[in-house]
Amino acid sequence: MLTLAELVEPYGLTVDEFTDQLRGELAAHVQADPRALTAAERGVLQSIGVAPADLDAPLAAGDVVTTAAHVLAATADMLTTDAMAHALDRSESRVRGAIADGSLAAVRVGRTWRLPAWQMEAGRPIPHLRKIIVAKPDDVSWALVGRVMTSPTDELYVDGHAVSPRTWLLDGGDPRSVVSIISMLLAW
Repeated sequence: MLTLAELVEPYGLTVDEFTDQLRGELAAHVQADPRALTAAERGVLQSIGVAPADLDAPLAAGDVVTTAAHVLAATADMLTTDAMAHALDRSESRVRGAIADGSLAAVRVGRTWRLPAWQMEAGRPIPHLRKIIVAKPDDVSWALVGRVMTSPTDELYVDGHAVSPRTWLLDGGDPRSVVSIISMLLAW
């Protein structure tokens, strides 16, 4: 049988880091009080695929497993400070300094930093990254920002094709368009 240590090791996590992250994710799970939602709010949630039963359901054991899978998936697309330092040809202390000054995005996992891989290209941070970091709403995870940054959107086109915000910026697109997309993530 696979141990927890064997499960999380390929993702660069220790058991303590994983359980700390999972505990945080589960604590952040807020069950909606259906009485607190207006009919319009319920309608919006249902229009984006939330089943009515899900609005009323308590946190189930399966949700814990799903949350654990999300923690692993989110971490899989992130680099350690050492790996980012190597990719950017910088020292780890310079990477930590870039995290501190807001020029690289990072997530605290246990006692270590993890940096989303999408924020770099060819050994450099993507153009206008600092603007994206500043635009991210506090209540939005870097995992969600990563999905948005790497998924084509009907709001951005290059040569007649929908592109991801990341591709848009790499192609020299106006960063204000991407900042608008990122800053509106909680507006629904």
